[in-house]
Amino acid sequence: MLAAQRGLSPDRAGIDAVLDGFKSLDPHPDVRPAMERLRAAGLTVATLSNGGFEATRMGVDEIQRYKPGPAIYLHGARTLGLEPSRMVMVAVHAWDLQGARRAGLRTGWGSRLEKVWDPAMEPPDVSGPDLLAVAEGIVQLG
Repeated sequence: MLAAQRGLSPDRAGIDAVLDGFKSLDPHPDVRPAMERLRAAGLTVATLSNGGFEATRMGVDEIQRYKPGPAIYLHGARTLGLEPSRMVMVAVHAWDLQGARRAGLRTGWGSRLEKVWDPAMEPPDVSGPDLLAVAEGIVQLG
């Protein structure tokens, strides 16, 4: 989409090279300590992606529904055997959290990407400058 918006038409090989690159991206430095903090508090940590299952613990390929539609979040809850209200979706994308909220999940937003929460959206339950701060807030939610 970005290429088309800029008047570019990449060939198939170029598109495939970019998509393959996503498989080897390193996580942001705040991801590992945030996940470790949540696990240390006894919380289950899982990933939910619009990508396939091979790259994550839960993916849209299982139900052919995409975020931010509620079906994928509810599928995650069923897979984990949890009520949606007992889950917290953590993301740096506000749109992802709005979808999770519509499915009945609580939300945690890291502001490192978007910086400012869009006032047209219902605010997250927890927010912070990075995922470690968000994880700490989730632990405090109880």
